[in-house]
Amino acid sequence: MGLTSTGLTIPSLDDIQTDLATSLSAQPAWSGVDTSASSVAGQLLRAVAEQVYEAYSLMSSIYAALDPESATGSQLDRLLANAGLARNSGESDAEFRQRFYDLRSAAGAGSVSAIAARLRQLDDLDDVAVAHNPTDYDDTETGLGPHEMWVVAYPDISGDATALAAFEAALWGDTGLPAGVKMVGSESASYYDSEHEITATIRWDWASDTDIYVDVTVDSSTSALPGDAEDRIKTVVEDYIDGLVIGHDVLPDAISAEIIDHVPGIRSLTVKAGRSASPTSTDPVTIDLDEISQTDSAKITVTL
Repeated sequence: MGLTSTGLTIPSLDDIQTDLATSLSAQPAWSGVDTSASSVAGQLLRAVAEQVYEAYSLMSSIYAALDPESATGSQLDRLLANAGLARNSGESDAEFRQRFYDLRSAAGAGSVSAIAARLRQLDDLDDVAVAHNPTDYDDTETGLGPHEMWVVAYPDISGDATALAAFEAALWGDTGLPAGVKMVGSESASYYDSEHEITATIRWDWASDTDIYVDVTVDSSTSALPGDAEDRIKTVVEDYIDGLVIGHDVLPDAISAEIIDHVPGIRSLTVKAGRSASPTSTDPVTIDLDEISQTDSAKITVTL
């Protein structure tokens, strides 16, 4: 629990109280003491556990504010200012965050990142992901072979001939692909480069919508919740998932932090997420590079 090499994990209020009771009972002077909920020791432990949980919640908020994937608003502005970036007028958190990722990728990906930048200028696309393996070896993380490049775009605009033509032109660009790069993907087209008088086969994939179900359980016995708490929580969850880009995992801990930040009165909650209704796990939901998360109010369950 707490901050580890894999991220921040927040224990539940009950887990904290159980750990405190176990530690107390391990002391010789307190061996055999009654730590049940109705006992004096149990009530004292509950009070201490609530204070510890508040500290964890504060840690979660700080952690989220320092992570570009979960920081929002002015927190994101301050964080990315350290990278020399300022938000453009009217730029959303998701757009600003993606511009930061583009800048970071450009430092190591050269002209491959320029392809992503061109595609993101297209009004008909909401998001683009470009994976590139510049090495002479297979990439076990992306599944790409040596020097392969995989472009994934969202949404599928193949039904709009004008938009698709603009996409293909941006994918090829003015100078074609970087030397030695091989495009992969299940979609393909023959593109004629009139300037260089060559015909090339370009490849890509469309990202598929991936439904995400979320279950939020709030311990209302320790919370002073507003009357519209359920609607507020659902809105926070929808906004978080709508802000995710192609291939980014759904993180229940990040959802918890967002809820705590935006809904007053919550002191203990559990967030579970999954690809099917009634999710049972608090672990991250893995989203592949050819997927993008989506949800709606009907897929979010809130128990107060």
